[in-house]
Amino acid sequence: MCTILRVDQEIERIGRLRHRIIVIDELRTLGLSRDAVGHRVERRRLQRLWPGTYLVGAQPPGLLSLAMGAVASYNGNGLLSHLWAAWLWGYAEKPTLPIDVTVIAGTRASRKDIEAHSGYSLDPRDITRRRNIPVTTPAATCLALAETTERYELERLVAQAQVMNLVKESQLHDVIARSPGRRGVAALAAILADGPQFTRAKSERLMLQIARDADLPRPETNVRLLRYEVDFLWREHGVVVEVDGYSTHGHRTAFEYDRRRQQELTAAGYRVMHVTWRQLNDEPMAVAARISAALAHAVRTG
Repeated sequence: MCTILRVDQEIERIGRLRHRIIVIDELRTLGLSRDAVGHRVERRRLQRLWPGTYLVGAQPPGLLSLAMGAVASYNGNGLLSHLWAAWLWGYAEKPTLPIDVTVIAGTRASRKDIEAHSGYSLDPRDITRRRNIPVTTPAATCLALAETTERYELERLVAQAQVMNLVKESQLHDVIARSPGRRGVAALAAILADGPQFTRAKSERLMLQIARDADLPRPETNVRLLRYEVDFLWREHGVVVEVDGYSTHGHRTAFEYDRRRQQELTAAGYRVMHVTWRQLNDEPMAVAARISAALAHAVRTG
């Protein structure tokens, strides 16, 4: 009885370290037979997620457990990648199934709720861990997204990664240089070729500097408003400023999306102003004056 108790305690300890995930080799190392594992599954002490991969405890798996379990199911050869990796790094929204796993060796067969991607030629510099989950680096994740994501959405995700200081433009160029022949290279290179002036990070720095120099209230940046993400928000004044350039580029889908967003924000009582990169860069005082007037108008009519 004491030995069984110690085994279950060790299972729980491993689960705490790995988002409640344990694999069959670890259970065998603890001395559990197939029947003993099956008994724990029947008693809901373990839940079988994929062959050889188990969830510790009776509660349903969270996203981190699913991510860790999907990676672990490839016997040490799996990495979280694509949209799931972008979510883990924090620059993509909550993902849906299937889970993106890049497999660097062995079988690359997809499984239930797992989309397996080839990673046989992945450079070791593009592999790391976050929250103890093996994952592609932010730059390598951007390249992977370029293989599967529409241009407008890719543009937004790359910009968000830059805003969060997770990736630098030089790192994106480096991962492109290390990955000749990959499908995403051309798409990611095209975004970078549009020029650094269109990156969200630089627009954000300029706007915040303009606000400081003009003694304007500091805006919230890249925040959720209704069901949209807006560039700059003066919440108390109901004023939104959007920087055109890095998010539109004349793409029809982007055009329709931006117009719908503006209509809904306006209908909800927000005043939405659009400025361009050139205006931010070449006439910052004029931009500041227009924003100041909008803030003052909101105070008078509020």
